[in-house]
Amino acid sequence: MTRKTKKLLGAFAAGGGLIVAALYSFGWRVVSDPSGKGYFIGRRVTYRNGQPAGKNGLESPSPLQSIELMTPDPVIRRNLDSDAFIVVIKSIADAAERVLTTSPRRFPLKLTVILHPDRETDNVIEVADPADGALAQSLADEIERIDKDLRTKTDDVSVRLHFIAGKPLSGPAAPSARYPRLSDLKAMAELRLDRYASTFQNVDPKFAGVIAFGKALGERRGKDIDALALKNPDFWRALMEMVPQDPSVGFSLAYLYASRGLLAAAQAWLLISAPEMDTGPFGGDLDQLKGAITLAEAEVGLDIKKGIALHDEKRYDEAMAAYDGVLAGHGENAWALYEKSFSMLAKDAPGSKGAREELYKTIRDIDPFYFEAYQGKVDAARKAQIVALLTDVHPFLKGPGRSAKAYERFAYGCEAMGQHHYAEQVFWKLYVNRRDAPSLAHFRSNLSSLGMEGLANLFKDTQPKGGLSGERVAAPAPETFSPPAQPDYSAVVSACAAEAGMLCSEAAGRPADSAACLLRQERRGLRAACRKSLKQLEANQGR
Repeated sequence: MTRKTKKLLGAFAAGGGLIVAALYSFGWRVVSDPSGKGYFIGRRVTYRNGQPAGKNGLESPSPLQSIELMTPDPVIRRNLDSDAFIVVIKSIADAAERVLTTSPRRFPLKLTVILHPDRETDNVIEVADPADGALAQSLADEIERIDKDLRTKTDDVSVRLHFIAGKPLSGPAAPSARYPRLSDLKAMAELRLDRYASTFQNVDPKFAGVIAFGKALGERRGKDIDALALKNPDFWRALMEMVPQDPSVGFSLAYLYASRGLLAAAQAWLLISAPEMDTGPFGGDLDQLKGAITLAEAEVGLDIKKGIALHDEKRYDEAMAAYDGVLAGHGENAWALYEKSFSMLAKDAPGSKGAREELYKTIRDIDPFYFEAYQGKVDAARKAQIVALLTDVHPFLKGPGRSAKAYERFAYGCEAMGQHHYAEQVFWKLYVNRRDAPSLAHFRSNLSSLGMEGLANLFKDTQPKGGLSGERVAAPAPETFSPPAQPDYSAVVSACAAEAGMLCSEAAGRPADSAACLLRQERRGLRAACRKSLKQLEANQGR
């Protein structure tokens, strides 16, 4: 770098390694200038997330792992006091965060900044993928701006950048040529999940469930979503501990689904979490995730519309090929599956009816609010009934009307359609918000009936009281109901309809409509009798 530096280096070489070792032991370094212009004696200080290493255990939301500052110490001491030096460091960290947070990928990236008097030293930018060149250049431009600002304070300190971005740790190595928006969404979700996992592991130790779920989330590679959350008692315990004050544990599940490209499920959890996600540390994630899902769905929708056009031209095989192309990279797209079912039916190939029914079942599992998949056959009247029912029980179609009663009707509607998975999520939400014994009893009994004994035991005989205090009180025994010993099936179904209080005056003659009515009332004994009655009625009517 300078003649003086080179002379010092020569002296080090002549004196052996003892002087260098001593310098290292006191925090000094013989530092190589990454631009290849020589060496200088200085300090190498590593900062993480803009703060000294070890001061903050939380991961940054950006791909940045650390900032290394290589500084000729006398230059800094002569020109910048400690406060001014910290301002420079913070400016560099903030600039890196601003630029790198926009990246959908998480790099094993370290930013090295050299502070020294040589303004002729060049910025060095190395990227493994040329597609990341623009990102690196944006960061270099930010560093140049900081350098210009610094010149107003001192002429002897220059900020130079050595930027190396390797291959991504997560996210696609390159955006998908077919669905780049979906690729970006998956990469963004993985990045946010790293943030959630780290944050959950660093909460107050009293939130044991949150910490345990954070660890599971951090080790999610190769695990399915059910194992991570829906069948994981730590996930439910974390929800119990954090909601409603902080819904980010539940909201992380929307990101988990999005990272797998399961947009319907991500949307469902987004809807459930959204009313409480407007504030808090992750409030800004809400609109970003909504927007990313919308863009991904619109991108995939272009190919689906091509398939619809082919179907309308009676080119059914080509239409199904178009839908299969969507499903190859986006396997749980309810819209593509639904349109494919129409082409299968129109083609009328052997076995197409049974295959179509299987598709309907898959659609209902993916997205319980995909109304058309409940009709079972092309029947406009039946479709209208289902739409009316789901609109009635779906609180998110009601604008701000997200009352406890609306959630309750929503949960019963999910049960009526056989969507027990979503019903239990909403009953849990009711339980947390209302904290009353009937809601808890219903939730616990439904868990048992679905074979989820582990989760049922978690809630057994206890209920939270007072938000996050963790205090427990015994819950009253659930209400029981004994059905008639020898039921008249039609009479029991009519009784179910009356109990449900819906427009079911003729429900006994329409078992499918009765199902939606009878599943609205809470008493398991009556519901069991009604289910048995429905099966008998369906058998009698050949349905």
